[in-house]
Amino acid sequence: MDNSARTLFRAVSYGTMISAFLDEATCEDDRIEGRKALINCFRSMADLSGRIMANSVLSRRKLFLKNVNFISKSTEKKLLKLPVFGSQLFNGKYFDTLHTSAENLRDARETQNVYNNTGSYSKNFNKSRDDRTPVNDFNRKRKGDYSENSESGAKVARTNTYSNKDNFRPGNFSRKGIFFRKAAGSPKGFPAPRK
Repeated sequence: MDNSARTLFRAVSYGTMISAFLDEATCEDDRIEGRKALINCFRSMADLSGRIMANSVLSRRKLFLKNVNFISKSTEKKLLKLPVFGSQLFNGKYFDTLHTSAENLRDARETQNVYNNTGSYSKNFNKSRDDRTPVNDFNRKRKGDYSENSESGAKVARTNTYSNKDNFRPGNFSRKGIFFRKAAGSPKGFPAPRK
């Protein structure tokens, strides 16, 4: 801002010198050139003045917001982006901007609360589903499986359904197979059947 002010002062000095030259110029061509230079000088001064005004307003706003110290940084950005030209520091839209930001924050919090509640409901729902015992985990009795003790109290052998071996089942001689055919003879290691 200091450099802009110095440049503006320099442009004002040039304009003063050009105006003094126009008073003393006798040739029409010199006067035309002097007027063109003066117009360019005025444009430069107007541009520099606008820059100085904008920078000064932004600096004042930053100091004000630094003292207020808003929690929401988005509110500060909105206030800084307000038009710089106006009768007041925030162009008369300070409270309107705060009101809009407060509504946005309230909506954001409500949305966050709804999202959190939905997440907790989903988590509890999944947890309740996880607590349920899957159907496959029930200890079902497979075909051929028996309890350790029968009704009479005698121990009964359990058939191993996962083995590829042909297990012997005590008391189950009703099957017809090569093992019990007469033509097959007596199995090795067993006494011959009585006639």
